[in-house]
Amino acid sequence: MRLRLPLAAGASVAAAIGLAVGSMASEGWRSKFMALTGTGFASCSAVALLVANGKLNKRYGGIISVEDEIKKVRTAEEKTLTELTRRIESLRREIAASEQTANTNNEEAAKATEKTERLKSEIAALQEELENEEAMSAAGFGPRRYPDLNSTEMEMKLKANREKQKNIAAGILLRCMRSDDLTIEDELIFDGSIAKYRNSLKRRATAYLRGFNGECDAAISTLKHNNDSTVINKINRAFDFYDKKAGMERIPWNDKLLVLREKEAYLVHEIHLQKQIEREEQAELRQQIRDEERAIREIEKATNDAEREAAQYAKALKEAQKIVELAGQEASEKQRRKIAELERLLEEANENKERAMSRAQMTKSGHVYIISNIGSFGDHVYKVGMTRRLEPMDRVRELGDASVPFPFDVHAMIFTDDAPGLEHAIHKQIEEYRLNRVNLRREFFTISIDELKAAVDKASENSNIRYSIHWTRFAEAEQYRQSLAERELVAA
Repeated sequence: MRLRLPLAAGASVAAAIGLAVGSMASEGWRSKFMALTGTGFASCSAVALLVANGKLNKRYGGIISVEDEIKKVRTAEEKTLTELTRRIESLRREIAASEQTANTNNEEAAKATEKTERLKSEIAALQEELENEEAMSAAGFGPRRYPDLNSTEMEMKLKANREKQKNIAAGILLRCMRSDDLTIEDELIFDGSIAKYRNSLKRRATAYLRGFNGECDAAISTLKHNNDSTVINKINRAFDFYDKKAGMERIPWNDKLLVLREKEAYLVHEIHLQKQIEREEQAELRQQIRDEERAIREIEKATNDAEREAAQYAKALKEAQKIVELAGQEASEKQRRKIAELERLLEEANENKERAMSRAQMTKSGHVYIISNIGSFGDHVYKVGMTRRLEPMDRVRELGDASVPFPFDVHAMIFTDDAPGLEHAIHKQIEEYRLNRVNLRREFFTISIDELKAAVDKASENSNIRYSIHWTRFAEAEQYRQSLAERELVAA
């Protein structure tokens, strides 16, 4: 097929080319070129035909290079767009990272701010606590020491009591700082300044609290197991003094301070009382050890004495028997009576020896004694105790030494193979009659003699402990009765 290139009348090649280039730049050169030629291309491209036709190539060569330029421009634009897109994505990533960093920084800043506020609150609380402690120390509520305190439970009770005292004192000082009860005289003194008035009130209240606590501490430091009432009276007098002064100066005060201080004194007294009981128990234990050692020595001495007497009587008996044997029928009745007496004494010495040896083998054997002292303790008050001595009256005489004005009277001396067991069983039976319910080492009971006899029988039956006993119902109380008679004579 032959290529034709029809042109419109009066149109120049330049116009056609300009139209073609414009169209190619906007819609693509291939379709516009076909429109210019008015012919379709069935088997090859328009560019191939133009190249084949040298004349056309020479005339329209500039159009052919347009496509290459367009491609170059488009490639450059695509590169620019790609680069811009890449930069945009990079900037977006940077923005996201910056936002994340900003969020993180905001969170850290918020945490730092929160921590700062918390620390400020803690500092303020500690500062307030420090000021309160300084105020309490100035008011006499400093640390206290209790020398004999060895109980965790008692320590916690004292600490709780101490905190209650400090809370009440803090309340008193707070009321001072809130007071607005100014008189005309106060306004003149403090120039109408409520702050000066309150500070003055607080200073005076602090001084009174310090004075009251000082006197209470001094009183409590003198506490013993037997002077609690004296200490309580001192605390009451101190409170009355400062309560009166506070009332005269319109300083707030609180009666609970007295209650808590008395409670503290009772707790400290309980410590000393327990300490005294422990000391008495130790003394009792030491006394028991001494009694046991003395009993052992007495048993050893009794055994040796019995052996020596038995040997002497055996020797004397042997000599007497030899004399009678030599005399035969001529032996006198006196010599025969002497032999009989020596045989009796020898038998008694052997029995004493066996009894002493038996007591040495029985470590629990001893006497439970029941004694009274009307002149010292009154009627129907009996002491029920135990001793392992061979001579139990030695123990009774010791109890009636200079510590009581009159000697004890013995109502029963009970010998048994288990003296500690029988004593414990009797105490259990008469526990409700115990005179001292705090110190159980004080073995005194307010009970009648008939009730006591029944309790002994019941205790022996329950514990299956055998005993031998002789009761004396009447208490001689000789020195006491003589003293009463002489007093009556003097009065007459």
